[in-house]
Amino acid sequence: DKVAEFLAHDFGEERWQTAALKNAYSLLKQQQFNEAAAFFLVAGKLRDCLALLLKHEPDYMLALMVARLWEGSAGGEDVRWVLRE
Repeated sequence: DKVAEFLAHDFGEERWQTAALKNAYSLLKQQQFNEAAAFFLVAGKLRDCLALLLKHEPDYMLALMVARLWEGSAGGEDVRWVLRE
């Protein structure tokens, strides 16, 4: 399907990061918040992903899990940010 084909690209390239961001904003306009958060994450925008999960879902456990997986088990700045929110 189209999503799987899109996700097969190298998101280390700016072109695909930009495309992922465009998809995230499009999904946000459609109020598909979990899907938008996933595309923010694919684009490398962890804080935008976390903010969306906390504001629109609000799913603190999912936001914390995403931050921990992104930063590693030791946690980091974004894990602390989720906990403060």
